[in-house]
Amino acid sequence: MWRSSILAVMLSFVAVEAFAAEEVDVDQEFESWSAFFAEDDCWIASFFNSKTTDDVLEVYYFVTFHRSLPVPRISILPSEGFKLGETLPVNVGEVDYEFIAHEGMAYPMDDDEMMLFKKMLNSEPLTAVLIDANGTNHEAYISYAGFRDAYNYLSRKCDFNFNSDLSDTEGVEPT
Repeated sequence: MWRSSILAVMLSFVAVEAFAAEEVDVDQEFESWSAFFAEDDCWIASFFNSKTTDDVLEVYYFVTFHRSLPVPRISILPSEGFKLGETLPVNVGEVDYEFIAHEGMAYPMDDDEMMLFKKMLNSEPLTAVLIDANGTNHEAYISYAGFRDAYNYLSRKCDFNFNSDLSDTEGVEPT
């Protein structure tokens, strides 16, 4: 399946901090999202989709939880067919964010990550204009099909403690 290609990329870039060259398999798939686990790190990942061609683009969107803490770390990783400038504008729920490119990946400002993740849990549209290696712009979006199920699975599997930043109701996390 196309998600298996996430494995090689994730091993090379996302999980480098946690482990060097261990093989990590998809633990569970949820429509457009896949869940992964390695040592104390848990993450879910998906691809961007083209708005104009309905193609799946080889640009990866990750939500990582280091040391099994329910604190999201968001990143975007383009394949060789795409490139990053110094910044990558991302729109979530009609709010513009600027992701900063560093070592081949793009990251939101630390202060924005929890807000972005909350908007994702509410399925607010997430879009970006991605640039391929030829310089062509691609309007792209993230599908939320399976996102909430993937996160809930991950929170149980990683045994997250309650995180009040993810709740609008005292003592209640997303389900």
